[in-house]
Amino acid sequence: MSSISGEESSDYHSSSEEDEESYNESIYDHDRNSLDGSYVVYMVGTERNFLSDLISMRANDQNVKTLVIDDSFDWIQNLTNEGWERFGRDISNSSYLRKLVLFNYFDDDNITPFFRGLTRSSSIRRLSLYDENYICFNGIQSMVPFLQNASNLLELNITGNKNNIIAEGFSLLFRALSDSPIKKITFNNFDMDSFEIDDTSVPNNLVILDLNGNKINADGCRQIAKLLRRENATLKELHLGHNQIDDEGISILANALRTNTSLSLMNLQDNEGIMIEGMKPVLKLLNDISSIKATLQSNHTLFSMTFNDSFENTDIATEIRRVLQINGDNLDNPDMTGKLKVIHTQLDSKQRAEMCRLQGVQNSGKPLTEFGPLLLPEVLEIVGKHHGLSECYESFRTCVADLWTIIDRKEVLRQQKAELAIELDALVAKRREVETQMSNIEMEIDLMEQTELSQHAACDGSHKSKRQKIS
Repeated sequence: MSSISGEESSDYHSSSEEDEESYNESIYDHDRNSLDGSYVVYMVGTERNFLSDLISMRANDQNVKTLVIDDSFDWIQNLTNEGWERFGRDISNSSYLRKLVLFNYFDDDNITPFFRGLTRSSSIRRLSLYDENYICFNGIQSMVPFLQNASNLLELNITGNKNNIIAEGFSLLFRALSDSPIKKITFNNFDMDSFEIDDTSVPNNLVILDLNGNKINADGCRQIAKLLRRENATLKELHLGHNQIDDEGISILANALRTNTSLSLMNLQDNEGIMIEGMKPVLKLLNDISSIKATLQSNHTLFSMTFNDSFENTDIATEIRRVLQINGDNLDNPDMTGKLKVIHTQLDSKQRAEMCRLQGVQNSGKPLTEFGPLLLPEVLEIVGKHHGLSECYESFRTCVADLWTIIDRKEVLRQQKAELAIELDALVAKRREVETQMSNIEMEIDLMEQTELSQHAACDGSHKSKRQKIS
């Protein structure tokens, strides 16, 4: 295997010592959103230093764990296809490289040989292809063998691609990562509107999906909903800012989240198609005011949402923030979250009326009728404690007739049950009496049969004795 050096010129190209001084040290801080939340600054020095790192990496030097390269190096811009493949092979030779970031390099011509060389690399945990790349479907297809072999890849970031990676390309990447340990996927600024997700072949460990800056519409939301409805959904963060989602799209997402217990953050910033009407399904998702049972079964997991700035001071945004706060304060106790929503909305007449207005639900004004009579003292105590005695009185006054109806009906049912129990006891006793009589009769019959057998035996003995005397 040939070595890499600054003197090579056929496949690898480097600058002269005079050119070295023209390269300024660059600082990159593009990866603030790491999984552990850390803020890491990566430095790339001169081109000669880069080549030195590349040589060390090829020798599997354990000290080279990060490689971040921008387009300031003429060396890498002038690589031939063979050079790109050798570059990929040299990176693959390192079993210690954890992070690889490249800026403004790729099109379908050079990405194919690069990933052909990179295929056997399995140490990379974070791969980022930033800014002005021109990758099409064929380029994405060339990445598949590497992605299927990347047994330690946790993050994939492709941002700022100048060509539209069509739906087939995104779907292909998603399928390629289905058996991967990947936790974060970022596809920003692709102009991608829709795509196809096979819900039987998705990354099983995916925690963060960032699709900001595309053209995702209602059709795209239907595909994302498949991820949210999965029985063992793992997604915790969904970033859909700066897309083309409208009221229909957000309604699709809200319906999918009704059974989801994993997602905690959703970003819908700057989707201008979302109107106030589209916010109603979101509020209903978080706190369905139609009944106490519906409130208890609302989504208690989602605690952070970002919408358009135009909604900031609206009533519905205020209520959404209020419910998100309840969710966020009780993440480890969803049962308590549901009870608090009931207390702060269902058992507060003014708040309940406002929530009914915002959700377009008829306000019966009689939530206490949904509780059993035995729970009423406790419920009324809670109302008084949280909302004052006047609210306690109002709650009881508005539904007292219904409560008495419930109580009377239950008393009638209890009496019927008691009478039936008495009848059942009498029938059981009668059955036992009959069974005893039948048992006595059986015993008497057995005794009579035994007596008859004894008498027949005695008679037979007497006749036999008389015959013996005569003879």
